Amino acid sequence: GGVVGRFAPPPTPAAPVVQFWNDYAQFQLPPRNLRLISGLHKSVAKFDCYSQGYDLLASTEDQEQYTDDLRRLLEAADSPMGVQMFVDVDSGFGGLAEKYLQVFRDD
Repeated sequence: GGVVGRFAPPPTPAAPVVQFWNDYAQFQLPPRNLRLISGLHKSVAKFDCYSQGYDLLASTEDQEQYTDDLRRLLEAADSPMGVQMFVDVDSGFGGLAEKYLQVFRDD
């Protein structure tokens, strides 16, 4: 009766649930380096059109918020030599990145 329980294999831990890109991240991003895109939430609205992202920074207020974030990061660096971005170009992030860099360059 009780002998069977001693030979039972140990329980295996449950596999982690992966839903988003940051579930794979092995590093922690400081909260001040993250910017939420207003109006877009998980599984509510698709962000798969280039023009969607480009139009997101149409207002001057939004442009200032995003450029202020990048300016703050550059000012914190000792001697910045450039900006490098990795972006998924065939989604709204491509349009957002293009508009973001245009606004920053013009600033």
